[in-house]
Amino acid sequence: MNRLFNFRNIAVAAILSVAGVIGLSAFTQPENLRTVKEKRAKQWFVYTGSDIAGESNQLNYTEYTAGGEPEDCGGGEMRCAIYAEPVTVSGTVRPDLSQIDASQTKHQLQP
Repeated sequence: MNRLFNFRNIAVAAILSVAGVIGLSAFTQPENLRTVKEKRAKQWFVYTGSDIAGESNQLNYTEYTAGGEPEDCGGGEMRCAIYAEPVTVSGTVRPDLSQIDASQTKHQLQP
């Protein structure tokens, strides 16, 4: 009985030690995983979505590459272009939707 009690204490101590090591390692960041956010100049992005609901999805925007500012798209309630800080998402440049400085709008097409 005494030997079982000691084995149980050792097993509990080992489990707690492993859990402690795993828990503490969650708070340290390996050097190779640190990322540096590159500050880039703001630019125009064209909205490629089909309705107002998609305006909050940065994947619905593409870089405007023609230079300068996009032509006015007529005004209305749906975005057609935004001027924002670029970020890279899965290797593609997209706008940071929390950093929109200007936008142009057009009327939403009705089905």
